[in-house]
Amino acid sequence: SLSLGSLSHPHARPSIMSTTNFKRPRTDLPHDPCFISLDSPTLEQEAVQLVCRVKKDWKIENVTTARCTDGITNVIVKCMLKQEGDVSPRVLLVRIYGRKTECLIDRERELSNFLLFYKYHLGPPLYATYTNGYVYGYLEGDACTPEELTLPVVYKGVAQRLAQMHKIPCPADCKPSVFDTIDRWVAEAPKFFEDEAKHKTLVDLNIPEALKQLEVVRSHMKDLPSVVVMSHNDLLCKNIIYCKETADVNFIDYEYATYNVRGFDIGNHFNEYAGIDNPNFSLYPSKDYQYTFLRHYLAEYLNVKENEVSNQELDTLYAETNKCALVSHFFWGIWAVIQSANSTIKFDFIGYANLRFAEFRKHFDEYLAL
Repeated sequence: SLSLGSLSHPHARPSIMSTTNFKRPRTDLPHDPCFISLDSPTLEQEAVQLVCRVKKDWKIENVTTARCTDGITNVIVKCMLKQEGDVSPRVLLVRIYGRKTECLIDRERELSNFLLFYKYHLGPPLYATYTNGYVYGYLEGDACTPEELTLPVVYKGVAQRLAQMHKIPCPADCKPSVFDTIDRWVAEAPKFFEDEAKHKTLVDLNIPEALKQLEVVRSHMKDLPSVVVMSHNDLLCKNIIYCKETADVNFIDYEYATYNVRGFDIGNHFNEYAGIDNPNFSLYPSKDYQYTFLRHYLAEYLNVKENEVSNQELDTLYAETNKCALVSHFFWGIWAVIQSANSTIKFDFIGYANLRFAEFRKHFDEYLAL
């Protein structure tokens, strides 16, 4: 089995990046020219200094820090200001980009997404950018565990929050991005590894053959009445924040957010029920569970009562969701192949790619028949 060890998820990439790799996003936010190196022994102190430049009323001596372990593709430093008389500390987060993430992530789009979700009360505020990251607000709660995803209060909250995100107005001519992204990643993916074992796994993946199967999925999806929405595209459990005190559910990390068919967001989320350490894809939700989730989602999306959601609407979205779950396996499989060439962290990315392509092939006939 594949273990992530101390990592929060295979998406995590805590490593160094050259300042020349970054392009300053076009926003009206304050921008600090500093660069925080991920191998710096004073990383947390540098994050505090940055926050105190952004928030002039914060004093360095009153700020404590904690390194978040739930970051995805980044390192996150939690900065907490506790002053006399405060019941609880004020909190800001500093995100530091991982190595070569620009190969996979459009950082300008990520920040545009951040501002968009905040506008619609679906995300925290963004306070400033700096050379290799940004400073933003904190959402109360904790990242979900795989076990918590199956709690009725959580999965209903996820379904409703996802529907709210999907109701953000989109341009009339917007198109789903997932296949264009896959095409680009396939072109960028390595064709050879010097490491013999890694190269053998790459050959065994037989990506050209999987691409032929993906074309079949793509042709099937053209016949579906899919709705194109603003999608998160990466709803693993660690990107879902659940506050037990208020029962609020929120989403974080918008690196991969863009327009997509709504079934991709849902099917991708269902794939993530496999968990983080030692992924177990047999935990993929049952049909009955999916219908309950989809009923919550459609009631919120259509602004109707749950008993007013039709069986036809449920059947249609169920078929789209599971076909998109196939696409999700290919998406993260080819992503992991690229990571295996670029990432410096100790993780078997090519092994993770093997897991995802195996699931793609395992369920190909089953989901395509829906």
